[in-house]
Amino acid sequence: ERAYSQEYLGVASIDKNQFYSDEWIERICVIDEKESTKTSGDFFGGFDIARMGGDQFTAEILRRVEKNNITQVDHYTRKLLTTIDNENLIIEFTNKWNCIYSGIDAGAGTLGVSVYDHLLKVDGIKRKIIAMNNRQIVDKEEKKQRLFNEDMHDNLRAMGERKEIKLFNKEEIKSSLRSVQWDLVEDAHGLKKVKIHGRLTHIAEGLIRAALLA
Repeated sequence: ERAYSQEYLGVASIDKNQFYSDEWIERICVIDEKESTKTSGDFFGGFDIARMGGDQFTAEILRRVEKNNITQVDHYTRKLLTTIDNENLIIEFTNKWNCIYSGIDAGAGTLGVSVYDHLLKVDGIKRKIIAMNNRQIVDKEEKKQRLFNEDMHDNLRAMGERKEIKLFNKEEIKSSLRSVQWDLVEDAHGLKKVKIHGRLTHIAEGLIRAALLA
């Protein structure tokens, strides 16, 4: 009941399993999309890939003026995409904002791997695409570093707590952030660890990648 209320109805959290608190969301999601300043700074993209089912593609673009001054400048979602659609949209938004880096989940099954491999063959784009899987990050020099999904969410939440980032005041963005939940689980060695999950987290998944790159 709790999961359904948070993920599908957008009901405020009644316990501590909501990763981003309602207070955090209201404090961070304050930018009027129509009035946002988009002229200068360094731009970074975060993308979550969609399949032909019920998944949602999302493009989230952040602008960095200074290390502690990061604001959202673009947001786009779409359903029912082919592999080519995913690739073209990532190229379109990366070029539109001349992103320094664009992060994608290349570990999302065969689709994520295919999209990543194809983008690495596109001149002008290949050096900007960063594979940010839920298990590791691969930089442009092909160095691998362990990076869990929970680490990226931790980073975004910390940036918000330090007042370093502001996002659009848009209900679908807030709903996605509200849908992110956490639970304590035991691994194979009996150690407790935090697991983050949710069914409407596509927008949040794009944001955590853009935020880490920025």
